[in-house]
Amino acid sequence: MVCVQSQYYSLVLNGESFGFFKGAKGLRQGDPLSPLLFTIAIEYLSRILHYTTSIMPFRYHPLCGRLKLYHLMFADDLLLFSKGDVQSIMVLLISFATFSKATRLQMNTTKSNIYLNGVKNSVKDDIPLISCFTEGTLPFRYLGVPITAGRLNKKDSQALIDKVAERIRGFVLKAVDNICRNFLWDGNSECMRVPPVAWEKICCPKSEGGLGIRDSKARNTTAIRKLLVLKKKTALSGTKCRLGSQMSLRLIKVTRFNSWMVARNALMVKHRLFDLGISSDDLCLLCGLHTETHNHLFQGCQYSNKIIAETTAFIHLQVPSLKTLGWIQKRSRTSTEKDVVLCALMNAHYSIWMR
Repeated sequence: MVCVQSQYYSLVLNGESFGFFKGAKGLRQGDPLSPLLFTIAIEYLSRILHYTTSIMPFRYHPLCGRLKLYHLMFADDLLLFSKGDVQSIMVLLISFATFSKATRLQMNTTKSNIYLNGVKNSVKDDIPLISCFTEGTLPFRYLGVPITAGRLNKKDSQALIDKVAERIRGFVLKAVDNICRNFLWDGNSECMRVPPVAWEKICCPKSEGGLGIRDSKARNTTAIRKLLVLKKKTALSGTKCRLGSQMSLRLIKVTRFNSWMVARNALMVKHRLFDLGISSDDLCLLCGLHTETHNHLFQGCQYSNKIIAETTAFIHLQVPSLKTLGWIQKRSRTSTEKDVVLCALMNAHYSIWMR
């Protein structure tokens, strides 16, 4: 009881905490004791129902008699079952009234309904009056499962099937993304190390610094929407789209990927390896004079500068630094010239890194 009776609260006003005051009753919101105490309290309701249905004239629901089932509970949801007669329903109401008097837990009549099926009209009019409940219509849903008087048909269970299928599809799509991510970094489907670049960033468009790889969820959503468009046979089927031609980079994919890693400062240079305790020092492997960071390796190192100088001289172009994307966009007169410069610099990046 100390856990229940010792809670104190303070007020936060304009970012500052002011004073304490003792709670009068109940638990703190989100208190881990709440589910346990609620279960103990509801256990009392189960025992009352078991007692009253055994000593008073109570008739089970026709489909619940073999199991002697008169209630189901999940958290604060309660289902009560009985034969559709006044006496049986009164037994359930008396049981709950006894429980409410002892625990002060009240039923919310505005959120409660009574469902009747196969009941005579004379009795059907009396039951809502004595119970104070509004009559609901079947089927209704409980925990996502449709509850009906008969067997579930395909239409009734379709929503549940769709929900299960969605969960399975989400699990499969996530597994596919994991395999693709692992293959990108290690060349196989299993990878235990933390990736240098998050998968969300890799899936960003190239214009936003990503690789333009679409995740499985996006591909699946696109495919579903295309299917819906085809099924509806909208006017989109007659729309013509003209795509402009774009020169592709005469360039190896691994070279492009390496330059993308350079742009994101994601390569495992010695400075990073030294911080992780993998390397004994952080000196540049090429010149041995300075700390090997991204900036040094691809801009400050004498060896790197020589490669860049010879590369730009070969294509008869003077590039001010390796941060040339914006410069290339401004200075290049044609897309072909821009592609040539990018090819040369990406190959230079790759040569430096491999060395």
